Amino acid sequence: MSGLLIFSRLKSGTILFLLVAYGLLLHSYLPLSHILFYSGDGWRHIAVENNLLSQTVSQIFISPDQPISFWQRFDFGSLAYAQFNAIALFLKTLGGVELLNFMRWFIPVTWSVVLPIVLFEIAHALNWEKKNALFLVWLTALPFALQVSGSFTLPSNLGVLFWLVCLLLQIKLSQQNSLAGNIFLIFLGLISIFGYSLYFILFWLSFVLIKLSRLSVERKGFCFVATVLATLCLPAIELISHFSVWKEKINWLGQIKAVVINFTGWIISFDLRANDTTAGNIIFNQPSAVTIVRNIFTVYPQWIFIFMSLFWIVYLVAVYKMHRTKDRLNNFWLQISFGLLGSYIISRYFLGGENIFTRRLDAVLAILIILPLSKILYDFCVQQSSSGKKLSTFLVILVLSVAVTASYTLGPDASILSGAEYSAADNVWTREKNNDQKICVLAESNPLFVLEALSAKKVVGGGFPINSFFAQPEYVQILAQSKSDPIGAVAAAKQLLNVSSCYLVGDYDLPNPLSKFENIKVYKF
Repeated sequence: MSGLLIFSRLKSGTILFLLVAYGLLLHSYLPLSHILFYSGDGWRHIAVENNLLSQTVSQIFISPDQPISFWQRFDFGSLAYAQFNAIALFLKTLGGVELLNFMRWFIPVTWSVVLPIVLFEIAHALNWEKKNALFLVWLTALPFALQVSGSFTLPSNLGVLFWLVCLLLQIKLSQQNSLAGNIFLIFLGLISIFGYSLYFILFWLSFVLIKLSRLSVERKGFCFVATVLATLCLPAIELISHFSVWKEKINWLGQIKAVVINFTGWIISFDLRANDTTAGNIIFNQPSAVTIVRNIFTVYPQWIFIFMSLFWIVYLVAVYKMHRTKDRLNNFWLQISFGLLGSYIISRYFLGGENIFTRRLDAVLAILIILPLSKILYDFCVQQSSSGKKLSTFLVILVLSVAVTASYTLGPDASILSGAEYSAADNVWTREKNNDQKICVLAESNPLFVLEALSAKKVVGGGFPINSFFAQPEYVQILAQSKSDPIGAVAAAKQLLNVSSCYLVGDYDLPNPLSKFENIKVYKF
């Protein structure tokens, strides 16, 4: 019910400060409750950062271990994390911030401060009332995509904030004819290549659309053309770069049905699946039947379907009203919103492959969708007669508060690293850190993530082969074999990797372990 603060007599600055504090509480739950954080990607980034710390500037940029050409230095895969790694290393080197603490706290703190302020300023740039801008800030607590993005320290989540800051500058500078401002924007666009690649693309997409936004007002049909081009942009890039592939056969009706049930909360309400649903987790997460934790808000989840159906109806009405204003910035917002939503649906539901860019659009789409929704809901509250204003405001805030809480209880449902797994990985690395030979470790994913971080990428994936899609089919097969035949699995691993010995780490009932940490044992064969 913190949304009622917006309609109080407190000053806007005070309310914004309270919303920042509210956001910090919202996003701090995971780092406060989990010391060993809960993302394999996080450990991989620590591995890269430890690797960089172990090298000199000359080794990294002038004479690396693996000789590369001038153009290879501009590989997108490497540049995508440069911004993120630079911040981590800067805080580690000059501030003494441990990488583990950086991974736990950097995004929760930064997101909680930057997102409310930037969105408040974007709404102000769109000529909204201050109270309406504050309502937008509060409503960002609803989408699961924003809750989870603000809780995990990852390059993609940092990219969302960088893109939003750039978007704010684009909107403000579009209202001026400033050569210096445009040069500065182009400079920002160029250096955004050192962040996550998706936001480099989004920067230039929004840059072009906002420059052409005047035409969308002056010429009928241009808004539609711009939206179509924005829709095709990301799927085309993914297909060209082989991040997405054409499906041999598409079940059009089935995929359209999947879009509808994912975006309306049908799965949560009526049809929980055996596995997590990975697409459409924008407003509510869709965990599996195994991982969902029932509570007072989800024990009878059918209301979520009703809420989401009304959500999209109200959103479409808001879009219609926004379009009717004939304002070029409103048209720009609708073009990029529908363009990216279309990109998401095309790639995630009608193309195959990894969908590297579009699968990370959830947080961006949440922001683009919430903005017009917050406008129409705020207007509904304040435009009531004096007798019905308080009641309508209370009911809107109450319904949204229940939805925010329910969304918060539905995720994320990520695996957690145990202290025993960390200790086992540390034990293996302590034994092998002075060994220059190839190391073989057969274990579940979590200990291998830690080992990669502790070894500064000297041991990646337990030493098993990794293909171009970052998968390890041989490792998966041998690990599955270890459940019933651990000795045979170790022998298969040694043969595959052509090594004389291999570690086996896990909950195995074999004699003479090297070390034991609760139920996790370390063996060497």
